[in-house]
Amino acid sequence: GGGGAGEGEEETEGGEEKSPAAASKEAEKGLESSAPLVTKESLTQSLKSEVEQFFNLNDPKEVAESLTELGASSQPVATHLGPALSSTVDLVFTKYKEAEAQKLTGLLVYLVENKALPLAAIDAGLALFIENLEDYSMDVPKAEAWLVVVVTALAKAPSLGFTLGFLGQAQGAFKEGWKVDDFFGHSTKFTLKLLGALQAAGAGEAKALCAKAGGLDVRALADCDEALLKPLIDEQKIDL
Repeated sequence: GGGGAGEGEEETEGGEEKSPAAASKEAEKGLESSAPLVTKESLTQSLKSEVEQFFNLNDPKEVAESLTELGASSQPVATHLGPALSSTVDLVFTKYKEAEAQKLTGLLVYLVENKALPLAAIDAGLALFIENLEDYSMDVPKAEAWLVVVVTALAKAPSLGFTLGFLGQAQGAFKEGWKVDDFFGHSTKFTLKLLGALQAAGAGEAKALCAKAGGLDVRALADCDEALLKPLIDEQKIDL
């Protein structure tokens, strides 16, 4: 029973044996490296395909399973979700009808509720989508109206806790002396149309929704540039 190498220990050069734990760790590493890399392009294509399939089969569970397999709630995959979602909204708005836009909203609610899609991804996707809303609406005239439908439905889903944070992401915090268009850019009219629709749909007072949006204060903007905003606020019947 002398001083030989004990069972399970590593041997010297030439006949080296790895411990079971080390071998297991290396096997896991090999599996990770062999997994397909999820890029922004591949995730966008996958999400578009899943949504189109959903329109045909009406099976949200299948979309959820697919996103979970892709690791949509993990980094770095989650960083690609905003662009992927923005491209998917574009696909629906250019290829389908309002009924599909409404179905897309129901799908998004389902995915968030079932933890297959982070709520932050919807904010990121919508923020990207509205960056070029004015130009986009010239090519797709129904875009603003459909976007109002989508966002109103998201805001009304009680389990989501959805805010209007996406409206402020691209522009940042309002600065003293700025004009309204410096803050909202081309989306000023869309923003007020959306607030009016939310209020009419009973999704909460515009004031409360603005507070939840984090820094989006339409009241302050109205005070700053009342000549521009007052008629728009009146037209949308927004209670500020």
